[in-house]
Amino acid sequence: MKFLDDILQSISGNTKTKVDDPFIGAFIGSWIVCNWSHLAILIWGDGTTTERINALSKYIKETDVVAFNTIIVIPLLMTTLFLFAFPWVSLLLKSIQKFANDRLHQQAISIELSKTKQQEALNRQKLLADPDKKFLEQNVQLDIDRRKEITEQLKLRSAKFKEKAEAAAAVSEAAIAAATEAKSRANQAQLEEEKKQQNATIERQRFTVANARLKSAQASNRFPSSYSFMLAIEESLKADGIQLSLAGLGEVVATIFGYKDFQSLILDENFNNEKLSQVIYIYYDPTDLASSLDNIVQAEGSDNEDLGSDLLFDHVISAFENLEYKLITKDQVEEVCRDICEKHKYDLLQGEELSGPITESDTIYDEVEIGDLDSITFDNGLKALFSGSASGDHRKEHDVPGRDIEFSVEIKNTLLLGTRALGEFEVGEVTGSLVDYYDEGEDEAEAH
Repeated sequence: MKFLDDILQSISGNTKTKVDDPFIGAFIGSWIVCNWSHLAILIWGDGTTTERINALSKYIKETDVVAFNTIIVIPLLMTTLFLFAFPWVSLLLKSIQKFANDRLHQQAISIELSKTKQQEALNRQKLLADPDKKFLEQNVQLDIDRRKEITEQLKLRSAKFKEKAEAAAAVSEAAIAAATEAKSRANQAQLEEEKKQQNATIERQRFTVANARLKSAQASNRFPSSYSFMLAIEESLKADGIQLSLAGLGEVVATIFGYKDFQSLILDENFNNEKLSQVIYIYYDPTDLASSLDNIVQAEGSDNEDLGSDLLFDHVISAFENLEYKLITKDQVEEVCRDICEKHKYDLLQGEELSGPITESDTIYDEVEIGDLDSITFDNGLKALFSGSASGDHRKEHDVPGRDIEFSVEIKNTLLLGTRALGEFEVGEVTGSLVDYYDEGEDEAEAH
């Protein structure tokens, strides 16, 4: 009996393995579906068992195997569909069902978020409408103090520019005095004394302006340093019936000062009222500024049809001009630096840089000319390089021309905030040498 059990288990195990095979199991199932009628007759049909078996055997033997029939071809096609086509159909249906479930879930989340935001807005309005809240009164008082502070700053800047105009006039007088001194050695001591007095006056004026700046900075440090700029731009836009969001105003201010974004401006510890009080010039490229403002307008998504980059550009320039900042382009930088060179051109001869060539030349220089602009660089500050020359008469023989000096003068400005806010221009490095006329004569002779 044990032997027979082993044989039966072996046969049943092999049979189960064959049926579990994907192809064989699918083919058997397809064949049964295609030939169910003959199998039903075999089991439940009329006649004896032998007759039903002979009928099934006759059907299988007489049917052509390679023809399109239910013996081989149709079951084989159904098996192929079961193995390869149906899994992909099932995958497609499950993907469509997953997409629909995801959209339903997102819709439920959106509805919940909308309710939360509306509840938050309602709570804020209820809080603001409560007359017992003291912070409303404080908010109004802060707004009044802020406007007073802005008015005082505007008055201070007006006084500052007036004093600078007086200082410029004094410097011009000093240049005239220096020219007279070069022509008349007899009045040299007197002119030097006048120059010292004028310099002392200018230093006192600078000290007064710096002291006023410090007081203004200390009085307004309790307010955000960027608020005055945002308020000025907002009021300018409101005059044309245009409204810009708080984020948009912040990005405009950041763009003017050359920051990547408003967050970078806020995180800069140097951006405070004390530093801003030292800013005089803001360098900008009109093309780059217009492009940046256009990006801000696009990101704003405002309902104002009249809001455009050109209009915003005009309002920004106007607002900063009203704040007494000088917005300058590259062409204007050349004009400003050339004016400084012209005002200080006679002072250049008094410096240590040209003392050696002047001593060697034995010449009294009474003519100084500023030549062409050699270069302008803007890298963590601004530097402009000009060439120039000086000429005069021999120190001992006034009828004999002296030796000319060719020099190079640097006008520089320090970067204070961001990448564009600058302070005052000042004279930097000065280099020069005597002109050797003998070499020039030889060169001309060789040329002829």
